[in-house]
Amino acid sequence: MCPEFELVEREYQNGLDSIEMDEDGHADPYKTVKAYRRSAAGNDQPLPSDVRPPPVLKETLDYLVDNVLSEYPLVKCHAFLRDRTRSIRQDFTLQNIRDITAVQVHERIARFHILCLHEMCELEEEKFSEQQETEQLRKVLLSLTEFYDDLRDEGIETPNEAEFRAYYIITHLRDNDITRQAMALPPHIFLDFHVKRALQFYGLAQRNNEIGESSSRRNKPANIEACQNYYSKFFKLIAAPDTPFLMSCLLEWHFPEVRKGALKAMNKAYLIANPGVEAEYVRQVLAYDTVKQLIEEVELYGLQIDMSLGQPTIRFGQKYHADTKSFFFAEPLSTPRPRRSMMLVEPKKSGISFRDIVNGTTSSMENNPMMQAQLQNSQLERAHSMAAINQAKRAAMEAQIKHAQLKLHQEKQAYTKAIAQAEIQAKLQAELKAKEIAAQKKAAEIQRTIEEHRRQEEIKATLKEEARIAEESRRREEEEMTMRAALAAEEERRRAEKAAAEAAEQERLRQEEQERAIARMHRQALISQLSNRWMNQLMSTVIRQASFELTSKAIQRVKNLQKKLKPWIQRARSRVEKRDEVAIARNKRWHFNMYKAGVKPWEAGNANVKGRASNILLEASVISRKAQETIKAEETALAKASWPYNGPNEAIWETENFAERIYPIIKAPMCEFEPRREDNSAKSEWQLWIHLANRQEQSAQWIQKKFGLDEEFSRRTERYKEFNITTRSITPNDNIYRKAVNELGAVIFSLSEMKRLGIDDCEKKKPTT
Repeated sequence: MCPEFELVEREYQNGLDSIEMDEDGHADPYKTVKAYRRSAAGNDQPLPSDVRPPPVLKETLDYLVDNVLSEYPLVKCHAFLRDRTRSIRQDFTLQNIRDITAVQVHERIARFHILCLHEMCELEEEKFSEQQETEQLRKVLLSLTEFYDDLRDEGIETPNEAEFRAYYIITHLRDNDITRQAMALPPHIFLDFHVKRALQFYGLAQRNNEIGESSSRRNKPANIEACQNYYSKFFKLIAAPDTPFLMSCLLEWHFPEVRKGALKAMNKAYLIANPGVEAEYVRQVLAYDTVKQLIEEVELYGLQIDMSLGQPTIRFGQKYHADTKSFFFAEPLSTPRPRRSMMLVEPKKSGISFRDIVNGTTSSMENNPMMQAQLQNSQLERAHSMAAINQAKRAAMEAQIKHAQLKLHQEKQAYTKAIAQAEIQAKLQAELKAKEIAAQKKAAEIQRTIEEHRRQEEIKATLKEEARIAEESRRREEEEMTMRAALAAEEERRRAEKAAAEAAEQERLRQEEQERAIARMHRQALISQLSNRWMNQLMSTVIRQASFELTSKAIQRVKNLQKKLKPWIQRARSRVEKRDEVAIARNKRWHFNMYKAGVKPWEAGNANVKGRASNILLEASVISRKAQETIKAEETALAKASWPYNGPNEAIWETENFAERIYPIIKAPMCEFEPRREDNSAKSEWQLWIHLANRQEQSAQWIQKKFGLDEEFSRRTERYKEFNITTRSITPNDNIYRKAVNELGAVIFSLSEMKRLGIDDCEKKKPTT
């Protein structure tokens, strides 16, 4: 999984991860995985031997998921897995591999990134970077879309394409061009459940109240006109049992943005005249885990929280000024970081291990009916409990409202009576108390003026005392900071001197190690050159000896073949000479009987005529006519006798299996010869050759039919348990291989039908003196 040179280099440079070390702190070759290297000017192109093929890349990912992810906590192994999976994708890119294996590997890597977005979103920025994880996920999904298109051009369909097309849509929820790309998909992908559900979320997540672009808020997504801001259905659809777990994890990344738009819409929909909206109701609609989490985000956006009613209530509709129509809503530079949704997303995991989620074996809830039922029951119980709580709260609120209305009615009646009595008394004592009231008002105004002046003096004294205390505190802090800075500078100087000494010592040790490595490499190069030279000499000697032995054996086989065939050729020629002598004698007797005795062998009824003399001599024209008739009759007979022959002697052309007759004769000698064979890798074979002068002659066609030879190779092989018997025809122009010559057992010579001077075997040799 890791090249040897990289293993040694990383161990020397202390670049090993704790997961890759053994018990002694050294590199474990069975745990070390090739790390990712950026393509920079200082890094050379990797060697072909260091680039892992697809099977090795798949095994590497299996080890990372099945061993590392299963044995270590995700917080500890996340950085290691992200780097090694990135290296796997880099090797696929270097080899330009876009097959099924590449698709399966990239799909598992994409599931790993989606799972990390859910499980690690609440960690600090030093331990988990949401921006880097999202960037890698988008690159993987982009590569998958290209792989799917290339495989479809080759006629190959993948089973999980719709799932990851849906993930690609969710990662681009605010991209206006994503719907056009989705409509360009094939119908069976576009109508799949995952893609349809992703497009539903795309429509529900759009906003029409995003703040306009400015110098401090660039790259904000554009507003969507006529958008419904249907945020409640967005969260209800996520809570649906058929929404997969990984899709919910990916949508969790968009929760802060959707909630921000929902709160902004509520701020404009609920007017200031409304007594407020209960925080619990808003928490249920926007799927917050706790009311505390809701209040933190509400205060971030500058909305008011009212606690006078005994429970948190959000006061929407506050305006900047009384004479303006715009509502107050603070727009932070960035939305809050997403948090793990323990009530909406986490229940969908239902105890499935990380390994199964990444491998895709049991990652989706729709494949587990029991888990769906449990999730539905838990959601129904939660809904019933919340409905009961809301009903109780509504009943308590209605009782409070009735009590307040009754109290208000009583106070109104008492106030009416008091006003009536006051009016009567006022009429009687108005004149008497007018001066007293005026004097009291004047005294009260003077008293308020004195009190206000006294309060202002106290405030000034307090502010002056606070300023003095702050100044003294600032002065003391500056002195302490000066002393700490001097101590820190002294400590930094000592640390720098120590670091310089250590760096010099390390540089000296590195140079010594480098010199030893160069000497060791030089020595290994000399040894390799000498080994290669000696090996080349040894190989050349062995090849020369082997060639000499093979040539000697081939020459010996040719001589043995010539020696073996020579008596057969002489025997055949002697038989041909005897047959020619008998044919010449027969021709002489035939001509003698035709011209002298008047016998006409071509006419019927003259077969039994013997020795009957005739004094009638045929004329030359009659003889010529008879000869022409004989030639025509012979041509007609030959045409009728040509193959396939359907005459009375049709049995002559029937195919026979001569191997059945040869097998009993040669079985014992072949079994005795079997232990002495040189090549025992294949079954032994015995060959019967039929020597033909020309494949176009009538006799060659008869032999082809009689022995059952195939038309393409002109041979027939019968396979037995001990050995095979092959019958084949050859001509003087055929090339004969050494193996066939070694397997030769017998030869049948077929003589030419007509004599050809100089090249025919039937040519009669003149006696030599």
